[in-house]
Amino acid sequence: MSKNWDHNEKTGWKCWLAFILAPTAIILGTIGYWISTGSTPGINAWLDALYRSLQLLLFRMTPVPSIHWTLDLARWLAAAVFGLATVLAVFRVFHNELRQIRLQIPWPRHVVILGLGPMTLQLVQCYRGQGRRVVVVAPTFDTKSGDVCRAKGTTLVMGELTDPATLIKARVYRASHVIALSEEDSTNIAIADEVRKLILKRECKSHSNSQPPVKCFVHLSNVDARTSLRASAAFGGVCRCPIRFFDLFDAAARKLLLDAGQMPLDQGGIGKDDPRHVHLVILGFGRMGQTIALRAAQLGHFANGKPLRISVIDQQADQRKQALLFRYPNFEKTCQIEFHALNMESLPARQMLETWSADKTNVVSIVICFDHDELAMEVALRMKSKLDLMQVPLFVRMSSKSGFASVLQGATAAMPSQVHAFGMVQDCCTDHLLEDTLNEKLAETIHNSFRVEKTEAYRRKNENPDKDISTRIWTELDEGLKDSNLQQANHIDTKLHAIGLERVSIIDPRLPVERLGPEDVELLAEMEHNRWNAERWLQGWTLGASNKPNKITPYLVPWNQLSYDIQEYDRQTVRRIPDFLHAVDQKVCKKS
Repeated sequence: MSKNWDHNEKTGWKCWLAFILAPTAIILGTIGYWISTGSTPGINAWLDALYRSLQLLLFRMTPVPSIHWTLDLARWLAAAVFGLATVLAVFRVFHNELRQIRLQIPWPRHVVILGLGPMTLQLVQCYRGQGRRVVVVAPTFDTKSGDVCRAKGTTLVMGELTDPATLIKARVYRASHVIALSEEDSTNIAIADEVRKLILKRECKSHSNSQPPVKCFVHLSNVDARTSLRASAAFGGVCRCPIRFFDLFDAAARKLLLDAGQMPLDQGGIGKDDPRHVHLVILGFGRMGQTIALRAAQLGHFANGKPLRISVIDQQADQRKQALLFRYPNFEKTCQIEFHALNMESLPARQMLETWSADKTNVVSIVICFDHDELAMEVALRMKSKLDLMQVPLFVRMSSKSGFASVLQGATAAMPSQVHAFGMVQDCCTDHLLEDTLNEKLAETIHNSFRVEKTEAYRRKNENPDKDISTRIWTELDEGLKDSNLQQANHIDTKLHAIGLERVSIIDPRLPVERLGPEDVELLAEMEHNRWNAERWLQGWTLGASNKPNKITPYLVPWNQLSYDIQEYDRQTVRRIPDFLHAVDQKVCKKS
């Protein structure tokens, strides 16, 4: 039986045991009383014996001249039924209070989720499925959500999310994860601040730093606030409480663009001599559409040197464009992006889609990012036959696997289809949303390699490497630099696809490619520099004499304008790709 059985499943067998023992005790008691009182024949004697037997369940026993063994067994069974019923009743009434008492036990460490909504319930299911203890904190609990949480064996704590007393009651300082999931970004920031203050205060009192860190994950839907906080030192200084920001939209975008089974950008690989452009069409440019465009601009750098092409169809295209360029003034330097102010339910929009899809000089992928599932499903189904014929993949954002997503899945299940749903809360809102362990470990490996090389370079010059924040160990690295390493790790698949390779599990039976040839190294190094340029442009860097505090670098130039020694940094990085992957139990192989 799995670990995630709910409260009803846990207590169900005990209830059945009580229901079985109670009549057994009554039957044995009836027989025992009838025998012990002289085995008097007649219905009245049997009814009297039954009445006396029922009293056993209330811990009352009528005196008899001698106790037959059946009566003796019956009274012990009755005692067992009474005790079991009492325990079940107490647990049923006070189960949440009992779970809160269990929080006093520091092991095993629990997960605290502050806030209540669809994402909360999904994370509860995920962590309870792993056998983890979960505490959900909310100002109020409606009947439905409260019952769902209780059914999963979750401890409920009622109180204001930012109140230190509530946080202490939830024992956040003993948790392994604290997840701020309020609907308001400002509340989530306040939660993170209070959690850090509480942990720092307890550290100062105990004068000990031996406890494992409490990882605090903060949901921020505002991508600009998230980027700014990552780049700042606003949440530095408490090693026992590292802060990480996440967003459901970003998780969905990353899963879509990095999923090996989907690959909507390079669709398996763009080689050096491939004449085609990669063309990403986005219908609807709300938060999801913008996030996908941003992640695509970071990843879309291919071996043929042709820039990624992004086409946006949105009724408010002009306004969306200005908002994007306000936040990322250099966005147009990373890719070719065009906006079309059209209603998606119009003939010009449909004709535009069909023209793009039929263009064989482009590798086309279409992503529907409407806020309403019904409209997204309708557009997808109307375009399905045409896109299937042209072999153009269509990815449809759906909020949940139930409802329209299940209808869409049923409509495409009969035969192979190019239409796929993505972005469902069930797929994105998991522990992998919080900790992408594979990619983070890969990014950490890349950073450690850079750190060793950079530190040695400083020491050869008799300089102190500690002055450079980029040489800090991974756990002390700021979130902006971590994200930079993650972007580099995410681009490895695109590089390998360009030369006919792929990364696979270390247990794959194929022979590994241990070293890349000189021509491949040169090609991938140029791709890496182009990716790095896009990363810097999007972060607001400019070209000029080196001035890191003001985000000015002399290296925002094409590959052939770099000096050989600067190019060598990128060559060294791509040469080590097989070693980086080996550190995460993967290897490079020729594509099957």
